[in-house]
Amino acid sequence: MKGKILLETEGDGDIAFEFTSAVLFGKEREDFVFSLSSDTLRIVDRERGAYFEGDEAARFLSESLDADFDVPQALSLAFGGRPPCDQLSEVRWEAGPSGGVSCGGEHMGRPFKVVFTGAGGRLTEVEWPVRSDRYGGDLLRVQYEWTTAGGVETLSGVVLNLEARGWRCKIKGSEAG
Repeated sequence: MKGKILLETEGDGDIAFEFTSAVLFGKEREDFVFSLSSDTLRIVDRERGAYFEGDEAARFLSESLDADFDVPQALSLAFGGRPPCDQLSEVRWEAGPSGGVSCGGEHMGRPFKVVFTGAGGRLTEVEWPVRSDRYGGDLLRVQYEWTTAGGVETLSGVVLNLEARGWRCKIKGSEAG
């Protein structure tokens, strides 16, 4: 499915994700806003005239994505939110090339990894374990693409993968102009 996305994130983990599909020939259309603010999930489904909040929103999101894991937490992590530090163990940091840093450890007894590269310390990759009743252990892998123009680095793309289920979502920034 292709569409237009507006993604806004704040340093404190708040996320606003707006999606409007661009489906040809009017087969099926999606138009919704997903927001996570102060640990409260809200969804406005403009296409169907519905509003969901809290547990009801989490249930709706899980059913819509056919996902039996903590979707709000996974999306929060994918879009730059903080991990649940009290659930992490064996945390370690390693210096990488050109001023990069990687952080790794375990969450739910499975490895996680976060990679920051370059002198600016830009987030480039996250690998986060998720548990699923249907698929067992799965891995959410998120890769971030950055472009530099006029000395300013800008996030230009995000690719999300759930490996066990073969699910992939690619978000590309629009071209300036």
